[in-house]
Amino acid sequence: MRIKYLLLSSAFGALALAGCNNSTVSANETSTPAKAVNAVTNVISATDAAAQSPIKMDYEKFVLDNGLRVIVHEDRKAPIVAVSVWYGVGSKDEPQGKTGFAHLFEHLMFNGSENFDNEYFEPFEKVGATDMNGTTWFDRTNYFQNVPTPALDMALWMESDRMGHLLGVVTQEKLDEQRGVVQNEKRQGDNQPYGKTYYAMLEGLFPAGHPYRHSTIGSMEDLDAASLEDVKQWFEDYYGAANAVVVLAGDIDAATAKPLMEKYFGDIPAGPPLKTTEAWVPVKDANQMETMYDRVPQARIYRNWAVPGRLTQENASLALAASILGSGKNSPLYKTLVYDKQLATGASASIEQHNLASRFGIQVTLKDEADIDLVNAEIDKIVADFLKKGPTEAQLERAVTKINAGRIRGYEKIGGFGGKATALAEGELYAGDPSFFIGSQLGWMNMASTKDVKSAANNWLSKGYYQLDVKPFPEYSTQETDVNRSAGLPSVGDMPTLAFPAIQRGELSNGMNVVLAERDSVPMINVSLQFDAGYAADAGGKLGVSNFTMDMLNEGTTTRTALELSEDEEKLGANLSLSTNLDTSIASVSALKANLDPSVALLADVLQNPTFTDGEIDRRKKQWIAQIQQEKTQPVSLALRNLPPLMYGTDHAYGIPFTGSGTEQSIESITGDDLKAFKNQWIRPDNATLFVVGDTTMDDIKPVLEKYFSDWAAPDMPLKTKNVGAVTNPDKARVYIIDKKGSPQSLILAGQVAPSTGDPDNITHQAMNEILGGAFTARVNMNLREDKGWAYGAYTFFQNAKGQRPWLVYAPVQTDRTGDSINELMREMNGYMSNKPATPDELAKVISNNTNSLPGSYETMGSVMNALRNNQRYDRPDDYVPSIAGKYAALEIDAIKTAASDILNPNALTWVIVGDREEIEGQIRAANLGDIYFMDEDGNILE
Repeated sequence: MRIKYLLLSSAFGALALAGCNNSTVSANETSTPAKAVNAVTNVISATDAAAQSPIKMDYEKFVLDNGLRVIVHEDRKAPIVAVSVWYGVGSKDEPQGKTGFAHLFEHLMFNGSENFDNEYFEPFEKVGATDMNGTTWFDRTNYFQNVPTPALDMALWMESDRMGHLLGVVTQEKLDEQRGVVQNEKRQGDNQPYGKTYYAMLEGLFPAGHPYRHSTIGSMEDLDAASLEDVKQWFEDYYGAANAVVVLAGDIDAATAKPLMEKYFGDIPAGPPLKTTEAWVPVKDANQMETMYDRVPQARIYRNWAVPGRLTQENASLALAASILGSGKNSPLYKTLVYDKQLATGASASIEQHNLASRFGIQVTLKDEADIDLVNAEIDKIVADFLKKGPTEAQLERAVTKINAGRIRGYEKIGGFGGKATALAEGELYAGDPSFFIGSQLGWMNMASTKDVKSAANNWLSKGYYQLDVKPFPEYSTQETDVNRSAGLPSVGDMPTLAFPAIQRGELSNGMNVVLAERDSVPMINVSLQFDAGYAADAGGKLGVSNFTMDMLNEGTTTRTALELSEDEEKLGANLSLSTNLDTSIASVSALKANLDPSVALLADVLQNPTFTDGEIDRRKKQWIAQIQQEKTQPVSLALRNLPPLMYGTDHAYGIPFTGSGTEQSIESITGDDLKAFKNQWIRPDNATLFVVGDTTMDDIKPVLEKYFSDWAAPDMPLKTKNVGAVTNPDKARVYIIDKKGSPQSLILAGQVAPSTGDPDNITHQAMNEILGGAFTARVNMNLREDKGWAYGAYTFFQNAKGQRPWLVYAPVQTDRTGDSINELMREMNGYMSNKPATPDELAKVISNNTNSLPGSYETMGSVMNALRNNQRYDRPDDYVPSIAGKYAALEIDAIKTAASDILNPNALTWVIVGDREEIEGQIRAANLGDIYFMDEDGNILE
């Protein structure tokens, strides 16, 4: 029986958006439009479906005289308001030769308006805004932020000023600057493994002339061609009030909202009438196959069908089909290809939903030795079997429960990437019904029968598909030779062969401490155990064993196989999480309140009864090694693997790859005995604290925890300690270059050792860093991104650690500006410590931002849980979070200057730079940082 949930006026969230800071979601035979055929056997109207949705959300809607639609949802759990502004324009509206323009314009919306010609983020940082961003995709452009309630007028003033009063301050200089930023964003995406596949998939799936044929990021050539006249016309055509939806969610009601919206937005013109395309689903008459070669460690298959848009009942049935086919370990794709036949390291199915058409995709990442033709044949069999038999009732029930649970978790937030504001805005903008995705779409899914899902799948997945096979590009090199070509042809011999609420404390009968924070906003309870272990526990042994052990805990117990664990998790709507960071290892479960007992039983089982069988270990090893190989193709993870040992030394617990994945050699050598030894030494009740956040009380939760953890006894061996003793920074700078041939970007990462996150002066240290490079409007990012346009983002930051932590400089920059970027970074750092120290105004902004953001920073159970665990990790008192505001208020400028002087030494940093050596070596030498070394991807120094 499917579980029903009812969330009323304080319900939460929506489907997560794909997007980023001023950014986009990533990414030919003749096609014909699909006929209007509805394959769902039990046709249900959107209205009838909404009545059957397990989730309800209250809202009020009104329309201003200029056509602006306003949705208001009241949620008083925190004194913040989500302001979400959605425009009915996206990359589908771009004419030929203007690709990427919708997204470029989104960037310009953050560069000032006629009555506030400054960085848009600045006033929001002062009031502590959270979840603030803008995104663009095919069908829409949106802008959003959560602000403390007293700052609502300011937020509405800012949003209305750029909606109605923008063009007067859009200059050629701003256009050129943001064009450079967007192009660097494109380079950054293209530089990732498989980074160019999305372009090929869109062109292969959608015919010429289809609005979805080009990616939202656009082409370099079209971005170069964008003009000021284009900007003006785009604004006048699409940014009128009648083409927009504003959602206010949180500490607000309609009676308060309406006069504010009329005051700030009432004078904005409606804009012209716009042409819309309702649907265009291209159907292929035959399969189309393409092959792409890329610098990737593993082959990957992308198989795609064009299917109906997000507003149809068939789309809902196809979403269920995708979940059943390829979501979770028990799905046919994963179980067959990854688990049973071990041909792949990953296999999934998903549906990317849009208005005109959606994309149903299967993605499979092959093992090194797997034959791609064999894998394709297996995919064919799996799909054919599904089309023939359809899903079982159990499969459908698991999929629906999983989707319901995911929605409930998403509905905790009021805004940001997802949240209730997103759900309501999407519904209004796409369907003319704010509750569409909460009501009708979810209702269709919950009412769907196995026959509905089978019928929809047969109607669309039996048609022609587009498939892209990505294969590794071989590594080539040249070498010096002594051949004498003037001597003529040599003789021919034998041919040779060729990746805060109040804190309560209790204790179980076996001595385990329990820390509880009650939060009843949704019927969920999160239970987490934190162990003093982490990557640092690997030091002196086999690197990666801590992370590998935690990962293996849910790969089988004495009572359940790995697949049975996954099946029980899905049945319960639970999320079991096993993770590791530098200092701690964490095991958690997020449970529906109604299913708390069996969910905690699941958590206890994986912690106390893992089997660590050889078969599971060998299967997971291959996937793990493939992950390490993936890391070595990604500049950031490659640098994070190699910088820490240089900073700390290999004898220190932190002198290890900060990815936590270990090395290929260490993972290959791990045995079941290694995992058992690590578990007995570190994952034990006398090394753990139980944390609980959610809709429960100590009286209710303690008996459940006693039931499953009180009999867990510690092994008869002493606890180990980790070497996190103090280390000394070097006297002079060192530079290590890792060659990544053909890279369009250089990843600059530099670091030094700094005081612990638990240091009493941590707030001072954080403020010092935030001014220099720890925020969007900090000096470093404003220089390299906003002024120079050489990087999509550049920052300085502390990496959290219980011992001395790293202070890092991060700047992915275009290759031809590598040396210039280093010089600018050095200029900013040296200036900060000499003739351009922190100013009182900069400190005031940091204090204001960090103080005012506190209410929004602890909105969710997850954020509260993180705070509780961090209190223990850094030996903080229970009142640490409530004391943060006072600590910031007490900051003085002299303390900031002292912190910079005490901590930073720009002339003695350790630099790791990943890029095309042939292009960047001369630039780096000219920067004259210090001794230069060349390093391979495994950290070996090259001659």
